[in-house]
Amino acid sequence: YLSTTPVLNGNDSVSGRVDWDTASRGNLFARYSINDERSDAGNGRLLEPTRLSLRAQQAAIGHTYAGRGDWVNEFRLGFNRLKIQDISINAFTNNYVGQLGINGLDEDPVNYGLPAFILTSNLLITSDDPTLPLTQASETFQALDHWSVRRGRHTVQLGGEVRRYVMAYQDRMNSRGYLTFTGSFTAAPPCGQPSCPPTGDPFGDFLLGYPGVTQRTVGQPQAYLRQLGYAFYAQDEF
Repeated sequence: YLSTTPVLNGNDSVSGRVDWDTASRGNLFARYSINDERSDAGNGRLLEPTRLSLRAQQAAIGHTYAGRGDWVNEFRLGFNRLKIQDISINAFTNNYVGQLGINGLDEDPVNYGLPAFILTSNLLITSDDPTLPLTQASETFQALDHWSVRRGRHTVQLGGEVRRYVMAYQDRMNSRGYLTFTGSFTAAPPCGQPSCPPTGDPFGDFLLGYPGVTQRTVGQPQAYLRQLGYAFYAQDEF
């Protein structure tokens, strides 16, 4: 079997920056960038092609101000976001599970595609990747401030940082069904002898539509992770 699925890749990137420097109000800067990546690719095996989309965004703003009396204050705000979606090329379009009349499975359009068809000889018949779809979104928010002043021989520094991390994750395993064909339905009756040769053909069971073992995942495993971190410091050098 040869996969003839073409590999299609796309990438778009945009970035911008603003810098404002004045003698009376200090220095202000802002940064923003966004990167989109898209990929449709076969994997060279008996699996349907996959569609991967990724978007990364970054933004930052900061202000540096030098006041009277030899003191300086630096303030920063930052934001990062990453979104990933890895799905079958059949998602949202080809509800093969419904057309095959398999009930009790996740009917979300993002989960459309083929079940996993497995023969006991570990041969995979054309299927969708049983580990898909997968979606993930993560965000990081950051704020920090640094203040310093010189007094004679002393250099005093104060500062702190607050960071919040958020991640939402959704993954599935065997959500379209995992069907194993063992050959038991095409096997001959036992011959009554210990040395009976094995009979039955797993591919014959597949053609009949009689799997020997079936598995499925119920529901949509999800994770919503949150973390808040902060740090502060004070320093005097002399």
